[in-house]
Amino acid sequence: MRVFHCCFGLAAVCGAAIASAQTNIPFKTGLWESNFTSSVSGMQIPPDLQARLAQMPPDQRARIQSMMGGGPQTSAVRSCVTKDQFDKWNDSLANKEKNADCTNTNVSQTAQDRVVEVNCTSSNSKTSGRVEMHFDSDEKGHGTVHMVRTELQGPQAMKPVTIDMKFDTHFVSSDCGDIKPGEGRPVN
Repeated sequence: MRVFHCCFGLAAVCGAAIASAQTNIPFKTGLWESNFTSSVSGMQIPPDLQARLAQMPPDQRARIQSMMGGGPQTSAVRSCVTKDQFDKWNDSLANKEKNADCTNTNVSQTAQDRVVEVNCTSSNSKTSGRVEMHFDSDEKGHGTVHMVRTELQGPQAMKPVTIDMKFDTHFVSSDCGDIKPGEGRPVN
């Protein structure tokens, strides 16, 4: 599950980074909505969780099993984004030097496109992948994320988990309403 949240966060950042000031792409600050479709494969269900799943009602069991792999999951998030946030996210993606546990390589940036390869290593896992983004206009963008994470310890050790995500993002309003800058809120 942590794998999904890691990549979901990366995609959200990438969705916002599409509209970067450094690429001279015009963008609108304010409320944005991002829609994600993701799938996970290779995740192993530990025996203790399998036993708990067997005791759940069928619909609840199916939802949890689907989140851990198999069918695509969809979600939508609204975020209030400022120019400073766009610039910060863009800077972090364009950074080719090692930052914490991650390195961005093969960074490609044009007026409308952004491609970044990401490699992260920690004491218990390795993750690598590619993020591709396209900015359609000052109000719309889309992209893909492909990540492979391998745990180095525990029951999932040396069994890669693959996360694939497609996203689109669009401007909603210059007024963020009750959503604060930097905050993301799921759309029901």
